[in-house]
Amino acid sequence: MEREIKAEIAFDMVSAVDELNKQVGLEFDFVRVARIQDAVARHLGGLAAVVAVPRSVPGLVTMRLLTVGFVEGDQIERLEVRKGQEKRRGGGKRRM
Repeated sequence: MEREIKAEIAFDMVSAVDELNKQVGLEFDFVRVARIQDAVARHLGGLAAVVAVPRSVPGLVTMRLLTVGFVEGDQIERLEVRKGQEKRRGGGKRRM
């Protein structure tokens, strides 16, 4: 005989919405985003042959505008697909 077990998980919806509001606000602080993006680019500088992080354009970043350089290459989401294709073809150069 099956027995159904019910459990209720206490969840503070107000705190969750407050945190979401805070994170969305940070996501659209483009001066902050540019600063973090440039820091990531500096920290990954030793991997420049395989990882490219676009840099912000000085003078073209404000709270409401983020301008970054263009980076030629594959989107990071497509790397696994491309990696599988390269294996089937016997190798190839990986670009980001």
